[in-house]
Amino acid sequence: MLVKFFSSGYLYTPVLLLATGLLLWLESFIQPGAAVSGIVQNQAPLYRLITPYFLKYPFMAVLLSFLLLMIQVFYVNHIASQIRISDKFSALAGLIYLLLMSSTPEMIAPHPTLFANLFLLFAIKKIFTVYGEDKLAVEVFNAAALIALAGMFYLSSLIFFFLLIFSLLIYYVVSPRAIVAAFLGVLAPYFFLLLVFYVDGSLADKLQQFEPNFVFWHLFRAEPGLTQIIFAVLLALYTLYALIRIRFVFVPDKPVRVRKQMHVLMLSIIVALIPYVFAIDYTVTHYAIFACPVAVTLAVFFYEMPAKKFSEVLFGILLLAVVAARFF
Repeated sequence: MLVKFFSSGYLYTPVLLLATGLLLWLESFIQPGAAVSGIVQNQAPLYRLITPYFLKYPFMAVLLSFLLLMIQVFYVNHIASQIRISDKFSALAGLIYLLLMSSTPEMIAPHPTLFANLFLLFAIKKIFTVYGEDKLAVEVFNAAALIALAGMFYLSSLIFFFLLIFSLLIYYVVSPRAIVAAFLGVLAPYFFLLLVFYVDGSLADKLQQFEPNFVFWHLFRAEPGLTQIIFAVLLALYTLYALIRIRFVFVPDKPVRVRKQMHVLMLSIIVALIPYVFAIDYTVTHYAIFACPVAVTLAVFFYEMPAKKFSEVLFGILLLAVVAARFF
């Protein structure tokens, strides 16, 4: 019922998405101080800049984070409809993204991946639609610059630069000019940031403070709760099954453009998993950076499944797992 309802494009589905988001974030609005208490210093420069304000104004920090999340929810729906992977998505991809981004207590807070995702979503949209663009170098530059901005909030987001490069290979549009544009795009924001620090005389101090603490395989030293483990395993199984079904059932009879976009979508999930073995701080919330490709993948999976009742049952199980991980 839920899959059918959120795939139907009703005018009031955005209101239901907003209401669902408010329900999931209600605890943070009631206790904003507790929500921001878990914030630790992040080595990403822009996130370090805004962290003190979050601690000083916790309610405004929670409100800003929630508004950013809802913007991302609606933009994920936009991405799903623009690339036209399926005939009709409506709010399904956005709903799944909202559930993934609110699935643990650590996620309903102003964590760095939430801010990085805003720029990653813009970059992913450009990566999906760069195929067939007349001004290829300009679009590649813009996508790389957006990835760089995401990295200023969460360093691991920079891994999507490799997705941009590999997508050019998948689309068969790679060229020296496009590669140069990609590197210029990813370096330009950091050049201007260093220039600002140099002008105000703080460059030496900023570079001295920059000591990212990568801990190899930290993920498997973490101690998540039982419900979070069940949710993670279930999400992994769903995603794996969805990728297999999309690759061998959904993709073969689609146009070339859609097949290439689906290959980029599947690659984006793999790329986002790579930094998982090099955790800096926010291990629990790291998977937020692949929430967009996973949401779109699962939306295709649920919508295209011929046995609609089975699709509803699988979605219901995922929903229960999210609720358990979030509240228990």
